[in-house]
Amino acid sequence: MKAPVRGPAHRPGPGVEAVDALAASPVAVDAEAGHIPRAYGVDRSGIHGQVARSLRIGRATYFRRLRHGRVAPAARHTGGRRRG
Repeated sequence: MKAPVRGPAHRPGPGVEAVDALAASPVAVDAEAGHIPRAYGVDRSGIHGQVARSLRIGRATYFRRLRHGRVAPAARHTGGRRRG
């Protein structure tokens, strides 16, 4: 049996790069907003409640930050224009 062929090194897509840039923000709200989609969507480190507990934030705050973490990178990627 042949060994699997390895492709180029895995590179994160523009969405992941945008979320990571948001997570690196010096503004605490933006940093949390970047950590949440990274933990939940990319790293798959748990369900919503587990991610909220790991960040020590409440449920309502978690979902506000999640929304911000999804909208902010999208707005940045599209040049500030929202598609609808």
